[in-house]
Amino acid sequence: MRNKTVKDGRKELTITIDGPAGSGKSTTAQKVAQALDYQYLDSGALYRVITLYFLRGNIDIEATSDLQRFLDAISLDMRYEKNQLSVWLNGDNVTDQIRAPRVSSEISSVAADNRVRKKVNEILHRLARKNGCVAEGRDMGSVVFPNADLKIYMSASLEERSRRRQKQLDEKGIHTKQKKVKTELEKRDLKDSTREHDPLIRPEDSVYLDNSSMSFDEQVQFIIDLARQRGA
Repeated sequence: MRNKTVKDGRKELTITIDGPAGSGKSTTAQKVAQALDYQYLDSGALYRVITLYFLRGNIDIEATSDLQRFLDAISLDMRYEKNQLSVWLNGDNVTDQIRAPRVSSEISSVAADNRVRKKVNEILHRLARKNGCVAEGRDMGSVVFPNADLKIYMSASLEERSRRRQKQLDEKGIHTKQKKVKTELEKRDLKDSTREHDPLIRPEDSVYLDNSSMSFDEQVQFIIDLARQRGA
């Protein structure tokens, strides 16, 4: 990648964190980015914004014959300020709305469309030019940033991921049974790993991180240590 040297002699790396839903990518990537003073890029948030846009307009992505026209009408922005990520849709802050269960259930179908993926990837590349970055998603290391300086593939057991996701929803006031959350994650895993375009895979040159029994601080430090070893 760029490996642009910053003023303290360290390098600005591109770090990717891929993995299935509920593996803790988002919170971990944010913390790593904060520690390294890097830009945090959440591809999933962008896909969620587009999904929200289609849901609001009752647009069936598989039935519409003019998808590109709708995509061209979408203005997306991602801002990471004061350790907080916000995402914007046509000038409106929709950070909280994109985590609704309905968006979660529809996102895989939207993200499977190659035209949607192209739009999101263009935005990610634009944002990544600014400085060092930590990009998380499902194809960051395999497709979007294939030459990243450090690639992490993060995962955890299905039970642990469903427990974490339920806790996350509870904290947002969205209460649902863990069994239902687990079923939704299983469906999401299948869709993400079998979709035609850019399926979820573990990049061959990635470091595998199973955080099922790790504390949050441990997994964050694990990635920071690897980044430091590579000059960050």
